[in-house]
Amino acid sequence: MVHFVSTFPPIVCGIGSYTDYLTRRFNPGSWRVTSFRLDQFSKAASCDFSNRQVSYELVHEDLCLLHDGRQVVWFQHAFGMWGKEADGFATLVANTKKNGRRTIGTFHTIHFESSETESGMDAKEQRLMGNVLPFLDAVTVFSDGARRALGKAFPEFRKRIVVLRHGVHQYPAIGLEEARENLLVYLLNQAAIPARQREQIRGMRRELMSRETVVIGNIGFVSKDKDPLMLYELGERVRRKLPGHKVVAVYIGKVQDRRDKKTSESDDLLRQLRSLHDGRQNLFLEDYLPEDVLPFAFKSLDVSVFWCKNATQSGRMAHARGSGTCVVGRRIEGIGETLDLAGLPSGVGLGDMADKIAALILDPALRVQAERSSQEYAKRYSFENQANKHLLLSEAVAGGRELPALDRARPDISFILPKLAVASSSGLEGAEDPHLAFLNVADDSDLFPRPRDYHRISLKDGVAIPPESMRAAVEWITTRILHQKVVIFCRYGRGRSASIAIGYLCSLGMAYSDAVEAVRVKRYGTAPLPGLARTIELACKAIQATPI
Repeated sequence: MVHFVSTFPPIVCGIGSYTDYLTRRFNPGSWRVTSFRLDQFSKAASCDFSNRQVSYELVHEDLCLLHDGRQVVWFQHAFGMWGKEADGFATLVANTKKNGRRTIGTFHTIHFESSETESGMDAKEQRLMGNVLPFLDAVTVFSDGARRALGKAFPEFRKRIVVLRHGVHQYPAIGLEEARENLLVYLLNQAAIPARQREQIRGMRRELMSRETVVIGNIGFVSKDKDPLMLYELGERVRRKLPGHKVVAVYIGKVQDRRDKKTSESDDLLRQLRSLHDGRQNLFLEDYLPEDVLPFAFKSLDVSVFWCKNATQSGRMAHARGSGTCVVGRRIEGIGETLDLAGLPSGVGLGDMADKIAALILDPALRVQAERSSQEYAKRYSFENQANKHLLLSEAVAGGRELPALDRARPDISFILPKLAVASSSGLEGAEDPHLAFLNVADDSDLFPRPRDYHRISLKDGVAIPPESMRAAVEWITTRILHQKVVIFCRYGRGRSASIAIGYLCSLGMAYSDAVEAVRVKRYGTAPLPGLARTIELACKAIQATPI
């Protein structure tokens, strides 16, 4: 029996929906939910209390609960649910453990690229985890990056931290034209948008149904963190790269009515979004799409863009990937890790992202490959599969057994030469092979604990490599490669590490274009950094690299 403590529908909350999606895949008698009293949160217009496995009784001040003898109590946490400091949450977890229950916590919003702490977490996250980790038998996070951050800050609890990735929906296949037709019918007949916008959409109908029209966008709550304004700037950049296409940027969503935030905090953002709506190429439709509309709404987009200021995870991305649309996003935190794991394009800046979107539109084979990657990821991490992993973990915790590895990344190493490899940082932790030497060329990723033979040259993603850094990297590789295999790694193993490998091949006398191709053949998704050919020319003239 798993007893979840979480928000739950009819409360409008992404964490509640997540718990709902999981429990739908459980056997009826294997779960229960304790949720918040509905007056603690905004709620939907209609409330269905027929589900007797859910009790709406928890309030933020109620710090003593859950005496029913269930084997495992599983907490869902996000600061939006429990308040900015989450003191009540920490007390409830401690009391539950003291009452003899086995406890698990899923933390939906753990950062790992923050500058506030050495670990990469936000300071409030690190404080909270210090308070609750002693009382949790297991902790699950959605990304390897979050796991590394927690392990670095609290090494004594590292064995309790498990990667259990966000589930993904699986929707029936639907074509682009059918999806757009369904979305247009909804917008024209049911959406809570002004009559003026309905007329504009009706006037655009022929264009929107045309294969020459490229629609990029996103759907979901409007917030500063999601940075919807950047979508329209990205749309303008894509237009300049695709002069033969009509490019429409569209965002559909509204401000979430939350207990911990006043909707007035988003007034300025809403004014800017409304001013950008022109009814021709920039559309902002202020409506909350119901769940049954989401599959064809996302599938209506040629490219679904997730460009957040901070991006620990995105529940809406689970809908997008499940719809089979082409998903791209910002190379940051959990969203960046998820895109990389799924083999989907990500960008460091808007220019980089615009280049990749234009390439997808101009090369249909690339787009088909991206859509297929979305579908494969959706199958691998479907909510059904992830629900089964929840049960597996709860059984291990209930029995006091060693925790399963679940979704922790395996080493992702591609050998370019017999003794030279490129890798992402995920899965490399704890590598102790004495025959391997590791060169970290990322300023935003590290290993903890570090391998025995390790060196770091910090490079920024998406930025030209300084010639002196390229020279230092090639010289370090040269000192090791006679006697060891060298693994060059960065966060994703596609940009910085691949660029250094290209530089090393050029130092052996290989032409730049041949070196790029040699790395691309062995490392899918290789993306040389800007100005790499010039960097190599400046850095490697005097280097006599050791042949292999």
